[in-house]
Amino acid sequence: MAEPSLQPHRYEFRLDILGPRPDEAEVRRRLDQAVQEAAQAMGKEQGGTVEAQAEIEGAVFGVGETAVVLLVAFLKGAAGATGAAAGKAFFEKYLKPRLQKVNLIPSDLRERPRQNGGA
Repeated sequence: MAEPSLQPHRYEFRLDILGPRPDEAEVRRRLDQAVQEAAQAMGKEQGGTVEAQAEIEGAVFGVGETAVVLLVAFLKGAAGATGAAAGKAFFEKYLKPRLQKVNLIPSDLRERPRQNGGA
């Protein structure tokens, strides 16, 4: 991630996959593409830059849903994009619809506490 004006906010959500289950590389590709498209769209609409990164925790395959950690940082120039509310807006307005479009169905977003002062 580039140098943010604020520390990145950490969130987590779970993904359920609709339809035939793709391999792990395809799930990661769809997730990464949706995150990057969402960041670009929000940055363009807000007049600034948004950096976002999603990481899958554990394996994609198995019973149930896949856990995802989302990091979002709003760089200088992103009008009004600050704090946890901005991260939730990023998820709801920009990321969630893009995930659904590629059959990755996210759960509700939860803020993830920092671990021992780390990012």
